[in-house]
Amino acid sequence: MPVTLMNDSNLVIRELLALLTHELVEGGARAVVLMGSYARGDAADHSDIDLTVVGDGAPSISLRNGIMVVIGWSKAETLRADFTEPLRAGAAIPGWWRAIILNDPDGVAAQLQDVSQRWTWNDVGQATCDAAVAREMAGLAEEVHKLVNGLNQHRQTMAAVQRNILVLRMAGIMALHHRMLYESENRLWDEVAACVGGSWAAAQARAMGLHGEPFAETCAAALELYALSARDVLPLLDSEQRAVVTHACRIAGHSLE
Repeated sequence: MPVTLMNDSNLVIRELLALLTHELVEGGARAVVLMGSYARGDAADHSDIDLTVVGDGAPSISLRNGIMVVIGWSKAETLRADFTEPLRAGAAIPGWWRAIILNDPDGVAAQLQDVSQRWTWNDVGQATCDAAVAREMAGLAEEVHKLVNGLNQHRQTMAAVQRNILVLRMAGIMALHHRMLYESENRLWDEVAACVGGSWAAAQARAMGLHGEPFAETCAAALELYALSARDVLPLLDSEQRAVVTHACRIAGHSLE
């Protein structure tokens, strides 16, 4: 049976959810689940309705009553696989904790939610998590090379893009390294900064230009952010990864030795 939307007095939202659920069930949905800010009860004025649908269908984005509706279809086994995928589990698990099941006649969504409530990082595997951190850090070395090249060649657009890639991706790697769970990607960078703290948090803020730092300083901070992260994860790297990461830090002006 549909579940009453918690922490929401907006009749328009509840009616829209009921209509969407009906349409999706008619379209073959095995289960319909409300995720994201409306499920958590912290939706902002322009938040989207995020629906996860168990079944076979095409993802869609639409505007209904002035509200963006994002619908993703997945098989139950695909959703379950997210629980053991290192770079996805940190967001997937708390997402299911707070999810509101709107329709689930066969109990498939309830089973996923139950699994999420009993989940630990050991279900992913500590070695699997560490290997993913090492692999991602080594992979980002290419972006360090590109950023350094962009700065040396005075190609600001190129440098800005590579700076942004480093800032965007580093938080997810560090979240996995510290085995963090986060309910919303919108909070990821703040939560990682709070967890890691110190010079790492300061470097991330400068790389983002949060205090009006000049362009060159933001790029330098992104390189520092990579180097600080590399020092943190260095014990996880194999010899080849260590060589790649150490060299990237060196050309960026940072020594790991």
